[in-house]
Amino acid sequence: MIDLDKPLGDTFPGDNFSGETLCRSLALTIKGVDEFVTDSGKPRPRLLFLGTPTGLVLNRTKEKALIAALGDVPRNWLGRKVVIEPGPEIMVGGVAKKSIKLIIVKDQT
Repeated sequence: MIDLDKPLGDTFPGDNFSGETLCRSLALTIKGVDEFVTDSGKPRPRLLFLGTPTGLVLNRTKEKALIAALGDVPRNWLGRKVVIEPGPEIMVGGVAKKSIKLIIVKDQT
């Protein structure tokens, strides 16, 4: 489990949403952050949400967006609202894959 008080910095410390399975926009509230080990063995932070057992593994772009909007201490992300929606196709290792767009809701009232 990731220490919620420790900044993530440049380190990438169930079921997960994927571009292949996400078919509509979802408004979600962050309830936690844990660590998910990818198939390549790399640990990455994963957002957990209220009301669903499905998480969102963060790539470097999504991690940087969260840090820019909410700060580098994951504890500060708890209770914040985000929207995930199907994104454009991207190339990953020479293969086109569907992506997920992460939108951090600015007005949290």
